[in-house]
Amino acid sequence: MINFIIKTDDYSLAEEKINSISNSMDNPDIITYDLNEDNIYDVVDEITTVSLFDNPKLVIIKRGDKLLSASLKDIKELESAMANIENSNVLVIVDEEFDIKKEERFEKYSIIKKYSQMFDLKVKDMSFEDYIKKDLDNSGYLISNDAINMLANISISLTMLKSNLEILKCYCMEDKNITGDMVDLLISKPIDDDIYQITNAVLKHDKKLCFELLKGFKEKKIDSNYLIALLLNKFQELYNVNILAKNNIRQEDIANIFGVKPGKAYYMLKDSKSQSLESIKMNLEYLSKLDYDIKSGKVNPDLGLELYFLR
Repeated sequence: MINFIIKTDDYSLAEEKINSISNSMDNPDIITYDLNEDNIYDVVDEITTVSLFDNPKLVIIKRGDKLLSASLKDIKELESAMANIENSNVLVIVDEEFDIKKEERFEKYSIIKKYSQMFDLKVKDMSFEDYIKKDLDNSGYLISNDAINMLANISISLTMLKSNLEILKCYCMEDKNITGDMVDLLISKPIDDDIYQITNAVLKHDKKLCFELLKGFKEKKIDSNYLIALLLNKFQELYNVNILAKNNIRQEDIANIFGVKPGKAYYMLKDSKSQSLESIKMNLEYLSKLDYDIKSGKVNPDLGLELYFLR
């Protein structure tokens, strides 16, 4: 039997690897188990029984970390099935991470790992720009450089990126040419973009833009308490990057520290250099006090936020 363990922070990456495994097999029956709902007995039964149509099985286990909560006896049964070289089925165990801090969990993981090939697939290790170029090139589409940059920055996960690419490909099916204007028109920007805009509007004292953006947040049903928390987080990020930038920190270090793409790290550094540290500190202090006053019942959240933008 052939076995794989996939560790990933985005299931879309696992799906791509699973598809390549499936394509290498001869018309497999694909069966998926989720260990939030199923148990190890179901899996062992599945991989040790022959398909009705005599096809090999591709058995996928989601939330594989839960296997390590099973008894050692059950793990040994799974090991016996995984070690059977006469079995033509394929087992894929998927999870974001495997908790092996405790000795008994490490022992169980070691048993499973002994008969498995490992794949560690992380979104932060891949280039969205390269993924976009390769995907569209394979599909016969052209895309401008500004559209690539916009799409890579807007898409916060591979799942979102793939969905955004499908939208663009459908819209541009006739001429197969994707531009930045099309990305701007068709692709919804994540809330972080709106927070970025409203933070810049605050620092530029652009009250009109602040209230236009505030209206958009209200239409998205985002309440004032949550918006204040987002603003606090964004100003704290600006403060941290500003301090780091003064020490000549590199773009790749910013990407690693904040867990963002290199392209996003570039803009974070660029923004930090264009903002006054004193202004950022003043906003942090104001928002921290506003947050405290709201939580202690002294200020109405909606009124407090509007007064903040008007000051």
